[in-house]
Amino acid sequence: MAGRKVKKMAVVGAVALLAMMIVAVIVIGFFAAVSWARLQANAARAKTGVPTDPQAVAQAAGKSKILVFRNIRSFKREQDFEEALTNLQFKFDVKPSVEMANTDLALYDVVIIPGGQWDTGFYGDYDRSAARFDSYVSNGGTLLLELNGAEYKAIQLPDGVRMVRHYARANQLLLPEHPILLPLGGRPIRAYYASHGYLANLPKNAVILASETTWGKPDPDRPTFVEYSLGSGRVIAACQCFHDQDGSGRGPLMRSVIGYAAVKQWFTPGNKP
Repeated sequence: MAGRKVKKMAVVGAVALLAMMIVAVIVIGFFAAVSWARLQANAARAKTGVPTDPQAVAQAAGKSKILVFRNIRSFKREQDFEEALTNLQFKFDVKPSVEMANTDLALYDVVIIPGGQWDTGFYGDYDRSAARFDSYVSNGGTLLLELNGAEYKAIQLPDGVRMVRHYARANQLLLPEHPILLPLGGRPIRAYYASHGYLANLPKNAVILASETTWGKPDPDRPTFVEYSLGSGRVIAACQCFHDQDGSGRGPLMRSVIGYAAVKQWFTPGNKP
């Protein structure tokens, strides 16, 4: 009798264990399927150059206003921020750098500082208005800086961040899963000028997207692409240029960074986009 009871308990225990294993397999399979679907969706969006949810980008385009400060065309490129903004159906204004001192920045959700504004007084105007940009970000604005061309002026970014002139031919992606970087598919950035410098004095909350490489390995002490918060706003700063004229494949980053900056669903390392 006792033997039968033990045997019955063993069978019940085995059935229960099997049931638990089946449930575990189903749960794991479900989350794997969700992760795979997310990866597939990200890959599909990456092909368009807009890894941030297109519906969210469209909603942001309908309610956001963007300002581009510009004195000259950047690198004579055919596709610049204005074309990308138009294609994404954003409303935007373009102003020369002399208007940095008196423009009401609070009217804009995103302010863009494009690259390649050499010899036009642009970076001097920016430096003289640095405190205004700090205030704009602290009060909730998003400042997007394409910094190649600013390396000779050592301009001050919000919260005391500065660009150090240093040319590199390779940049490693430290967060290839970041929505801005998804179009690159994890590939490092390689070009004669992969970056024009790196960023120093970063705040502790800075998220480093890319860095220079030293002896073929990432050098986090020389970050070249970052985002960080200040007050209730955000700074996105890249020491690279967002174009393909050098065959580097960076062109899609212009659309992806605009979408990311406008939607304002900020990436947190360790979380899937």
